[in-house]
Amino acid sequence: MLGIKQSATKKVMKTAYRKKALRWYPDKNPDIRNAAQLFLRLSKILIILTDTAARLDYDKSVNLLQNCSKRTRFG
Repeated sequence: MLGIKQSATKKVMKTAYRKKALRWYPDKNPDIRNAAQLFLRLSKILIILTDTAARLDYDKSVNLLQNCSKRTRFG
């Protein structure tokens, strides 16, 4: 949702968050029906990615999903 690499630094994450937050901020975008939901989701993503323990759990989950999808490919 942030459009950044998995190896991005906290500074890069926060910059990407700020750009997206302006786009989805409900008060600035009253015409977008689900802007509040997207903004909340974006905020939760930033919390996870900038918290060291939560980020480690997230990275483990992403790596596990990537490994599983590689194993289940046919061809």
